Amino acid sequence: MPEKARLLDRLKQGSFNVPEFIYVPARDFETENFEALERFLRDHQESYKVIVRSGHPYEQYYKGGTFDSLETYADVGGIVYERKRIIKSARTSRRLSLFRQQRFKAAPEIDLDEMGVIVMPFIYGTNVMVKQLGDHWEFGYCRYRNSNVESDPYITSTPHDLRLLGISEDIQKFLVFHCEIEYIVSEDGDIFVVQALSLIHISEPTRRTIPSRM
Repeated sequence: MPEKARLLDRLKQGSFNVPEFIYVPARDFETENFEALERFLRDHQESYKVIVRSGHPYEQYYKGGTFDSLETYADVGGIVYERKRIIKSARTSRRLSLFRQQRFKAAPEIDLDEMGVIVMPFIYGTNVMVKQLGDHWEFGYCRYRNSNVESDPYITSTPHDLRLLGISEDIQKFLVFHCEIEYIVSEDGDIFVVQALSLIHISEPTRRTIPSRM
């Protein structure tokens, strides 16, 4: 299980507002073992769309945003297709980014066929990326989406809702390390934690080598 999924589960156990999710490993796609995924989708029939997030076992050594997160309809076929798109993007349009991080940031070479995915119900709202820089916090508003509006991204040191600051401080205290946190603020104002990415591995200088089939 990748760190991304482990940390989400840990935060959920810590009573943070994490959406229901399931991690589907690469082996389940290879063997077409989708029983757990089908149960998850049946349990969340109120969501006709889901978000499919990359979940490679060594993804924690790469900066946030290196791999895609894609939305699709809540069925197995759509999730299988979006996983293929995530892998294809890493091999083509994201290939240079992977190479640069391997060359200059000591990120390991990886086998993209080991890509699993994290699936959670799709939530309309504002995507916010938060991390601490020195003695202050940075809030990156990625996009606001509903049926009529989509905004441009921007960065600020003052969040629109001070709860984002308080939750971010609580998450770092709970995890006991610096991390980049992704939220979705729903149209109703609910704040969901959808990712916590450790910044420890990215700054480590030691190179790791893992067989690659990119």
